[in-house]
This record gives sequence, C-alpha cells and structure tokens, in this order.
Amino acid sequence: MHGNRDLLYRMFINIINNAYVYGKEKGNINVSLFTDEKNIKVIIKDDGIGISKEKLVHIFERFYRADSSHTGKGTGLGLSMAMEIAKWHGGNIIAESEEDIGSTFVVILPKIKA
Repeated sequence: MHGNRDLLYRMFINIINNAYVYGKEKGNINVSLFTDEKNIKVIIKDDGIGISKEKLVHIFERFYRADSSHTGKGTGLGLSMAMEIAKWHGGNIIAESEEDIGSTFVVILPKIKA
C-alpha cells in the first residue's frame, strides 16, 4: 500500500500503547496481519480490562477517556487520532471489547496499486 509512514506508525503506536496501558499485569498483546485482494487487516488483541458496551461507542471521540482510574495517563486523543489516520488512508478501525476479557481493534486499510 502507499501511505504516510509516520502517520501509520503513530496510528499503530496509539492502539498498541492503549493495549499496554489498559492491560493486565503479565497480560498479552497479539498483533496479526492479514491481506486479501483489496485490503490489509491488522488485528491488535489484548487480554486487558476491556471496555463496556456503553463506553465502546465513544472511544473514537476526541478527549473521551473510558477509564477514569487512569487519570493523567493520556489526553483522550490517541484513538480519535488513530481513526482519523485510518480514514485519511481510506480505511477504518473496528473495535470490539468485553469487560474483564479484553479488546480487539481491527485496522482495515485498502491496498493501493502503484
């Protein structure tokens, strides 16, 4: 794909950093890459604290912070920035989560032929 390397790096760092910050001690973060004819999919999955369904719908909003116990550990801009970067590249991010089980973020980016 063609894209802005610095922006894509920032997008993935933001998502992976959230998995780390909201992860459990000695938890796991798995990153997988898949491709098909049209898209590149990167799946970032953790076994952290998870996000409730009520809060999940807001996580890509600017300044939204789902977990108030982590005050001081961010601005609430990381995931909204990640989504904007994905959209700028013609892609999307899908989030799924379950409290006390973990979260999965699927970044979908279109392949662009040179």
